[in-house]
Amino acid sequence: MNRFESISRKWIREFVIRNKFCPFAGKVYDAGQILFTLEEAPKTKDLLIAFWNSIHQLEMNTQYNNAFLITPALDNNWDEFLEFLDRSKFLLKKTKKDQNWQLVAFHPGFRFDGEDETAPGNYINRSPHAMIHILSVEQVSQAIENDPEIEKIPEKNRKFLSELGSPELRTMLDTLIKESKKQA
Repeated sequence: MNRFESISRKWIREFVIRNKFCPFAGKVYDAGQILFTLEEAPKTKDLLIAFWNSIHQLEMNTQYNNAFLITPALDNNWDEFLEFLDRSKFLLKKTKKDQNWQLVAFHPGFRFDGEDETAPGNYINRSPHAMIHILSVEQVSQAIENDPEIEKIPEKNRKFLSELGSPELRTMLDTLIKESKKQA
């Protein structure tokens, strides 16, 4: 396992699952149903090929029902990451695979539109490395149908993040980022 995957897994375990930001993450993580792929190349063409390969692997291998494509070359460039995300979404739509897969962005500098950069709510999508989470639309739909409390999750997360505060959240994320750099 490479250092980027190692830190990303640790972030999922210790931040996402431990804090119950996504009530479905623990089950698929523990069952080994998450595919982790890494593309270190900074060029959009290489990133899109890696993205498409991740989609292909998900479609060919029933062991996995979602994937994280880790793209550390985009860690320090939010705008380039958004461009890559947009192109990935376009590729899904153009091939009509957007009916099967949906994307969620995670990035060290993630910022919701209209939010201050330091707003605690941004940390729900901040991660040690830039990555796209590829989710099965069918699996997400089933999870929503099976959880009557699903609509309360975003507000619960916002409240928890606000109570924790940006400085504490920044420290948590910085610790993982420093750990990743030490492993280099």
